[in-house]
Amino acid sequence: MASCLSVPSNIAEGSERMSDKEFIRFLNISLGSLVELKTQLSVLQRLKSGAKLPIENWLGKSEELYVQIHAFKAKLRMSNAK
Repeated sequence: MASCLSVPSNIAEGSERMSDKEFIRFLNISLGSLVELKTQLSVLQRLKSGAKLPIENWLGKSEELYVQIHAFKAKLRMSNAK
């Protein structure tokens, strides 16, 4: 699942940009990749219903990360509004 590598990669790349506006753009890309990952995990969960994979845990962690990225975006926007 390439999307699981895309999330932190886009955050890292965005953090090196010259403006918060550009960083926010990369955070949005990482959110898209995170939603893609959640979809892939949900499909995997349906296909491997008998397998002992911690998919529920992964889905929970991805939701936590989703909330954290949104909160970080809001903080960046507020710091630029001042």
